[in-house]
Amino acid sequence: MQNQKPKLSYWFITAGTIWLVLALAHLYYTKTEVFFYLHGEENTPFDYIMYLGTHLGDGWVVLPVFVFLFFKESLSKALAFGLAFGFSGLITQVLKRTVFKEIQRPSSYLGEDLIRTVDWVDLHSMHSFPSGHTTAAFALCLSLAFIYRNKYAQIGFALLAWFIGYTRVYIGQHFPVDLLGGAVVGILITVLIFTWERKWPEKLKYRPL
Repeated sequence: MQNQKPKLSYWFITAGTIWLVLALAHLYYTKTEVFFYLHGEENTPFDYIMYLGTHLGDGWVVLPVFVFLFFKESLSKALAFGLAFGFSGLITQVLKRTVFKEIQRPSSYLGEDLIRTVDWVDLHSMHSFPSGHTTAAFALCLSLAFIYRNKYAQIGFALLAWFIGYTRVYIGQHFPVDLLGGAVVGILITVLIFTWERKWPEKLKYRPL
């Protein structure tokens, strides 16, 4: 009988606490007020960190993480990550372009003259909610938390997911409320996929190394 892996309590407590605080902020302040509070002041050295960090939510991360999980863990874990990342991203893009297609990004809602822009970033104008990069970040980090359940790793992955999401506000691409929606999509789809993965046939548990 295999030892049961630790639960994901640390990941969900960490990520959930931040989500709740951000959601509660929107009950007392407008989305514009929350945006300006988190958007930051004049350009700082953090611009470089935030610019690089935001790309951790890009699609390029799929291949290296998939390959790593395939060789280090198993085919099923790699496939589960790929499906969680892909399906959550697809759902977010559909929502952006159908249900929430009229929701503007900060640059068009507020005007670019009111936003502290970061060099090298081309601001988008529409399809703000939910945040696709935040969806990707939560799919990535929760997938890793499902696989590597050390409590410190869980906390680290939860903070990393929110860091990637926060970069979207910092560089002026999203309102904080967009992060809330993106996080929900990423979490729900990843939980469903990894719960399903437990029932996959043993031949998919193949581990090459």
